[in-house]
Amino acid sequence: MEKSLEDVKSKRKTLRSLTTKLITKVESIIKDESISYEDEIEDLIDCKEQLLDKQNSLKELNEKIESLIKSEEIEKEVSGSEEYSEISWLEFWSQFQTAIHENSSLSEVQKFVYLKNLLGGVALNAIKGFALTKENYEKSVSLLNSRFGREDLIINSHMNKLLNLEPVRNSSNIRALRRLYDELEINIRSLESLNVVSGTYGQLLCPILLKLIPEDISLEYNRKRKSNSEFDVSELVNFIKTEVECRENSKLLHAPNNYSQEGYKKLFNRNIPTATTLNTNIKSSCLFCKSEHNSFCCESFPVSEKIN
Repeated sequence: MEKSLEDVKSKRKTLRSLTTKLITKVESIIKDESISYEDEIEDLIDCKEQLLDKQNSLKELNEKIESLIKSEEIEKEVSGSEEYSEISWLEFWSQFQTAIHENSSLSEVQKFVYLKNLLGGVALNAIKGFALTKENYEKSVSLLNSRFGREDLIINSHMNKLLNLEPVRNSSNIRALRRLYDELEINIRSLESLNVVSGTYGQLLCPILLKLIPEDISLEYNRKRKSNSEFDVSELVNFIKTEVECRENSKLLHAPNNYSQEGYKKLFNRNIPTATTLNTNIKSSCLFCKSEHNSFCCESFPVSEKIN
């Protein structure tokens, strides 16, 4: 079983490495301004399919590893792990909660071992002095959530990201518009998940967001918006989404063909002989005397013989 476990872990390591390289490739495609929009979309779709395949394979390998690991091997399995030492507490806790905290097959002490080995930095220092007991595990979780899981700090973080987004000056820069929209969508949806209603900050945030988009798009939004109505962040984000999608669709429709009209003519007319050429290349042959002239011009045979 030990050999089987090591084989599966080796496969997972290789697959993780390939996944990391693929993610790096996606990032380079997005940042590369030299490739055409159509090529970028095609490459990203291909990468998406590969990532989904690798995600499914990793899930299967993780499940196989879990089934092979014995309870007494848990401490050895996570010992020295630093995989999540640098990620934020909120992201870490959502993963830890699903995989370990709510795992009924693990004891509280085993969960505590996982927690200490997976944490790093100030979060680890906060619970480093606790002994490995059931009671201390519960206290550690409560302490970490109260210190690093404060919703007000998380809300401020999302608001700061919205306020520091890079503006887009040219409405023809579709890639930059798409990046801006994606950032807006992520942070605003995250605020909504924290029960922050857009109406509470819309009046302040919307004028700032309007300065991030090109002037012609901002003008169009104000033209469609009722002058007396209050600013609505969701409405503005949906408007930006529509503008981005319309520009993406328009660019695809007006993308130049691989062959111009002249190119098609050259392609289809290549090596096709004309009627004149055919007539020039065909030599006349008399049916009566086999000479090179038309049969009706033959003087070797009288007309009566030709008829017969």
